[in-house]
Amino acid sequence: MAHGRPSKRRVQPLGRSRDRVYAQRASRVQFADTGVAIITYAWGQAGIVSNVLVTPPSRHIQVSGTDGWIRVTGPTEVQVCARGGTPESISLPAEDPLSNNLECLADAVAGCRDYLIAPEEMIHDVAVLDATARSLESGLPERVA
Repeated sequence: MAHGRPSKRRVQPLGRSRDRVYAQRASRVQFADTGVAIITYAWGQAGIVSNVLVTPPSRHIQVSGTDGWIRVTGPTEVQVCARGGTPESISLPAEDPLSNNLECLADAVAGCRDYLIAPEEMIHDVAVLDATARSLESGLPERVA
């Protein structure tokens, strides 16, 4: 799982806290046209990522825990809700993720600042993808190595 779109501002990474993935896909119209992954975190929260490829774009990202949840509702919108509260929508400025990523990479190569995602976080992202692939194959939840 990626940490959202590249942004000029550093985001709080999920780090190596993801510990288990349960993924499923369906192929009704084309191969893997629908997919969902439930990702559990070491501290007890669960995240859901879903994607549908045969209708107009539909992606869903939400992380839930006992204190509340946050949901991505659009390219520049998130919704948050604390336990016992009312959902609140937050608008973010529109950004060009490709340009931002290239600028951040150039700054890191030039030694101006660290890249937005630490190498150990990138390695953990690959481990999450590996656990997702194993879960799709086995049909069972898989541990993130």
